[in-house]
Amino acid sequence: MKKLKVSTEMKKADTVFSQFTRLKEADQNGMVMCCTCGKFLSWRDAHAGHYIVRQFKNTRYEERNVHAQCCYCNTFLDGNCAEYTKFLENKYGIDIISDLLTMKNDTSRSWKAQDYHDIFITYTIKVEVIKRLKGII
Repeated sequence: MKKLKVSTEMKKADTVFSQFTRLKEADQNGMVMCCTCGKFLSWRDAHAGHYIVRQFKNTRYEERNVHAQCCYCNTFLDGNCAEYTKFLENKYGIDIISDLLTMKNDTSRSWKAQDYHDIFITYTIKVEVIKRLKGII
């Protein structure tokens, strides 16, 4: 059996999780709304914007931490944090920020290649289901 490589599996997991994040928020026409500025754009053009940056593994694939964002908010406004905070609190409640920060700072988990591979498999299936349900190619 081929040995899994952490960096390769993480990249595959990132790619499919990004697709999932953008597709789950897409309408039947494949359009999403930026969670921070409200701009509508194709799911393919949107970013999967992380509230807590990806370097923190415990929140990297946390669905409540990642939402569709336009390139401008995610890249040029560094995530548009003030508006992202409002969005998260409106969507999940006032405790969401402290919940995400607690997850971010938890050092008890050690991430291995198999963990990323499992995420890749899980979200590959979810992407296919969403595409079929919404009729998005």
